[in-house]
Amino acid sequence: MKSVYNAEVEYGKSIFDYIPVDKDQETQKYHYDLAINGKTTTNIHRYGLNHNKYFETYYNPVFLEGEIVGISVVSINDRTK
Repeated sequence: MKSVYNAEVEYGKSIFDYIPVDKDQETQKYHYDLAINGKTTTNIHRYGLNHNKYFETYYNPVFLEGEIVGISVVSINDRTK
């Protein structure tokens, strides 16, 4: 978050508290909604205040005893783009 939005992450806050770019929030929400409904997704997107950081991001539902209890999100900074 620091290198993309110049934000220091704090425990207990939502990722959406740190994303000031509407398009970036919309992209994240779309994939979070898919994951919370049981679908694994991946995207490659340009993020940041200047849209100059490419990330490949994986969104996965987290199951506990057959129920979705959360989402796992892993992003890799793709420096080749």
